[in-house]
Amino acid sequence: MEFLRRSIQPILQEYLLPNKVVVLLGPRRVGKTVLIRQVLSEITEPVLLLNGEDLNTRELFKRRSLPNFVQLLDGKKMLIIDEAQKIPDIGYALKLMIDEIEGLRILITGSSAFDVENYAGEPLAGRQLGMSGNTVSRYLDLLSKVFVIHRVGGFSRNLRKEVTKSSKWYFFDNGIRNILAANLNSIELRNDIGQLWENYMISERIKFQQYTGMIVNNYFWRTYDQQEINWIEERGGRLYGYEFKWNEKKHPKAPGGWRQAYPDAAYTVLTPENYAGWVK
Repeated sequence: MEFLRRSIQPILQEYLLPNKVVVLLGPRRVGKTVLIRQVLSEITEPVLLLNGEDLNTRELFKRRSLPNFVQLLDGKKMLIIDEAQKIPDIGYALKLMIDEIEGLRILITGSSAFDVENYAGEPLAGRQLGMSGNTVSRYLDLLSKVFVIHRVGGFSRNLRKEVTKSSKWYFFDNGIRNILAANLNSIELRNDIGQLWENYMISERIKFQQYTGMIVNNYFWRTYDQQEINWIEERGGRLYGYEFKWNEKKHPKAPGGWRQAYPDAAYTVLTPENYAGWVK
């Protein structure tokens, strides 16, 4: 079978080192399993490939002992588990194998964020939704872990007017957003094209950052007197502000508060005319 080589593949293979676990996370149907097959096609050593959704696989991990795992591997030095989060206490099992079996390389995939630090953004006002703030917070946390939405926090250098406690939430997929908004109209009939453009740009930028290994902190910027910048990146000791405009004729200047507080920061307006180099 002929595969389209993905930009993430060489990065993945670079991190597949002895006595290390590589975790490949992503929502369902994005091609994680296909990527695994592509990696396997270029590996000559024997590999044990398991699927965490298979009940037999879960049975194999019920007895968490070193002799059991040594017998399971049968001399193989590479283990791949697809949908590993389906296996109870998988983190403890992997730690034991990596710590005790010399030279073992492990690659696991998952369609939800597991064994990572939990975080929950500022909850939406529960009285708008008819539920408690804690319930909303749990929903946001769950949706972020299964890659439906992601959180962006506010940027501040402790200026009084800057909003920092609020969070903005974006969809990874505009299609899901459209379904939930019950609006599948074509672009020329949309009254929310600005929001769609902003959501698209941010989701694609995050992918670009991850694929290129960019070391960056992402924020939005807003003040209590309604000055705002869609997207702020803090990287390489500098600040970069970005405003997203669907209308190519609109090129607003940076807000006065931003220019005054951060005179050395860059500022760019991104439109359908000039965005390509920013996300590819």
